[in-house]
Amino acid sequence: MALIDLNKYEDHILLTRDDLADWLATTARTVTRMVTEESPGLPFVTIGGRQRFRVGEVKRWIDAKAVQKNPRADKVAVRPTLRTRRADAAA
Repeated sequence: MALIDLNKYEDHILLTRDDLADWLATTARTVTRMVTEESPGLPFVTIGGRQRFRVGEVKRWIDAKAVQKNPRADKVAVRPTLRTRRADAAA
């Protein structure tokens, strides 16, 4: 399986399911699952009864699926315990 560098392709280029699977380092079956089971599904066009994937649409779909970091995740509320209260009182 050869990895494809999509940065060298323009956004309107169409990929086959196998080409897309190579780029994503996965299987063609997983690409099919991304089309049918994800919400929203991986966008495609049908040409001659076959699915083709536009590079630009795939990139945008991936960006939309990216998990955003919660800015509040770094601020964890710590509830004082008996041990921490004793340590604070001793200090």
